[in-house]
Amino acid sequence: MDTPIDNELSQWQVYLTNISSNLIELCDEMEFQLIKARAKDTTNGYTGITKVKADKCMEAVGTLWDRYKLLSEVLDKANKLHSKHSFFNNTEEEVRELLNSSLIVIEEQHVEINERNLLSGEHKEKKSTPKELLKHMQLTFESICSDIKEISYAEETVQNRLKSIKDEISRLTHTVKALGITNIPEFDTEKISKVESDPLKGALELDKLVYSIEKYRASIRSVEEDYNTIGESFNKVRTMLSELKELREKSISAVSESNKIFKNNKNLKPVISEEVLNSLEDWLTVLEGKLKEGAIKAVKVGALKLEQECSLKLEVERENYYINSKDYNEWLDLKGEFNALMAKAAILKAKGRCPGSLQDELVEKTRAELYASKVDLDRCRQLVRNFELTMKG
Repeated sequence: MDTPIDNELSQWQVYLTNISSNLIELCDEMEFQLIKARAKDTTNGYTGITKVKADKCMEAVGTLWDRYKLLSEVLDKANKLHSKHSFFNNTEEEVRELLNSSLIVIEEQHVEINERNLLSGEHKEKKSTPKELLKHMQLTFESICSDIKEISYAEETVQNRLKSIKDEISRLTHTVKALGITNIPEFDTEKISKVESDPLKGALELDKLVYSIEKYRASIRSVEEDYNTIGESFNKVRTMLSELKELREKSISAVSESNKIFKNNKNLKPVISEEVLNSLEDWLTVLEGKLKEGAIKAVKVGALKLEQECSLKLEVERENYYINSKDYNEWLDLKGEFNALMAKAAILKAKGRCPGSLQDELVEKTRAELYASKVDLDRCRQLVRNFELTMKG
């Protein structure tokens, strides 16, 4: 029949079995293994409060195994002593004393010299009963499990949030490269590394990191808007320069024809010079070069000024071309009208309505004036109108 001490020893054996089983299971857990591996990693390990807590967990697990060993040693002694129990050799009280006395040395504390007496040593032993030690081990185990869960949860949370942050940084970096922007610094990824290496603190720092991303995004968006504005200005400038060149050629041709055809060219306007056009193109080239160098703000201002200058010059050249080509175009129109009137006269003649000698004379005068070596446009205009009037009569 089992005695109370038999039951107590048996209970202690259950405790030790459970402690061993639970510690082994804890150490085999994936979360524990990952934290343990990273805690030992000298390259990509933990930092800050996470490192402190992870190191504390690993040390605490080692301490639990050490104290498990101490308890096992006490129980071995108790079992051996109990095995010697007999009617003539009652060891029950000794076993009970072994299980309840503060005989287990759990810590040695260094004693400063000014705190010792002459006969004491440099170390002071901290002792505990098996039950006290068991209670402390239970609290330590709970603390380890809680810390492991906290670190693991913090890492998972940080990694999930960091994934979206990294994706955003990648997108923004692609935007910067696509635009050819060179003066926007890359996002400081060291901030991400700090969060990754200290997830417990990083969970608190993530909002700051998100704010930094928002500022980085805003700076890129601002530059992107400026870049697009500059691109639109450049396109407008190129279009206007192309039109200015075309107007220049047409205006030169109109002036040349007018000088050949007309007696009086007082109304002709000057044509934009090639030097001015070249200076505008050079201005554009300089701005394009500055844009590649990243001087976006300065280029934005310069592009706007260049756009305004081209717009003003284009307005002047359009007006000048209209003036320079007006007489020539009117002369062409008058010739066309004269030919149309001649066709109409031919139809009338075919119907038996022959023009009079006055009309014949007017026709010859009009033809002579329209095709003279030097045309008097006012005279031609009047003659064509007169010819038209005779057709109505």
